[in-house]
Amino acid sequence: MNILEQVHGAGFVYNDLKLDNLLVDADTDIKDVCKTDDDIFDMINVNLIDFGYITKYQDSTTKEHISKSKVDMFRGNIVFSSVHQLKFDATGRRDDMISLFYLMIYLLCNG
Repeated sequence: MNILEQVHGAGFVYNDLKLDNLLVDADTDIKDVCKTDDDIFDMINVNLIDFGYITKYQDSTTKEHISKSKVDMFRGNIVFSSVHQLKFDATGRRDDMISLFYLMIYLLCNG
């Protein structure tokens, strides 16, 4: 969630949240992380890659949210997309959070 917060703080929506775009630091041993009772998020760094579908949600000068509109082309990952994104509505921060929720459900259900 911290990664998306940084993307959103810069005025952008990520639009392509999926496991392929999340990387764990190379020196992290996942087996050790899963065996501990400590907070695993203190033990690992997750990095976001592939910013090809990123879009602006915020006007650069006024910092206001860009008005709702339709888009011509679907941008993102269809598996974890929000209903708004599937209806070709312009995306906002909400859509990234919905995608994150779908991704977490996917992981909790063992894929």
